[in-house]
Amino acid sequence: MVQVLGKKQTEMDRSTWKNWERKVAEWFGGDSVNAKRIPVTGRQSGDVPDVETIKFAIEVKAGKVVSSRTLKAVDQAMKAGRSTGKIPVVVQIHKLNKVKSMPLVTLDLATFLTLTESIRKEERRIKKSLESTRDVPI
Repeated sequence: MVQVLGKKQTEMDRSTWKNWERKVAEWFGGDSVNAKRIPVTGRQSGDVPDVETIKFAIEVKAGKVVSSRTLKAVDQAMKAGRSTGKIPVVVQIHKLNKVKSMPLVTLDLATFLTLTESIRKEERRIKKSLESTRDVPI
């Protein structure tokens, strides 16, 4: 179960966002899936993820990064999901300009991790396989 962590802060300092990136790597499986924070040094914006695993490229944004409307929508979806036994999903259609929009799916991390458990299990299998080949002389 993922829980909200952190203490109240007035501004996001460098160590705080680095710590969130490390925490996200742990939530996605840590060493068991080669989850690691990628240092910002030498990274071009958007070319390399903040955190990566064998199969996921993860961008982490920490702080007050979503609107109160999004938080309310997630809360509503979670309540509806609990009452119906279904997966709580929020779809937001972000208008980019007069003719183009970008549909986005938002859900809480615990739900996402549950939905992707089979992918993360496959990552663990891949890592074990890679580790076992290191011991085989060629």
